[in-house]
Amino acid sequence: MSWVRVGDAVLWKHRKSRQVEVGGIKVAVFRDGERWIAVGDTCPHMGASLADGRMVDGQIQCSWHEWRYDVATGQCPLREWAKVRVYAVERRGDGVWVKAEA
Repeated sequence: MSWVRVGDAVLWKHRKSRQVEVGGIKVAVFRDGERWIAVGDTCPHMGASLADGRMVDGQIQCSWHEWRYDVATGQCPLREWAKVRVYAVERRGDGVWVKAEA
């Protein structure tokens, strides 16, 4: 697996997200203070972009129907079948890097 630089850290505002592409896959990258979170961008419910969502109580909330996903596991707490992929992400200097799938 390789790391992909997805942008300058200054492009992300606190508690906001941006959609990026990593190896041809859309990924939503959130900044929560100094913490960085990256998940598959598509909500499994109806296909909304999670990058349009927001952080609520340590979870990512979809903007369409408010389904939430745990930032550590990607699991929706109310629907066992609903889960998004979680990616390793880190800030290196002034850049943001996401680990691509193998």
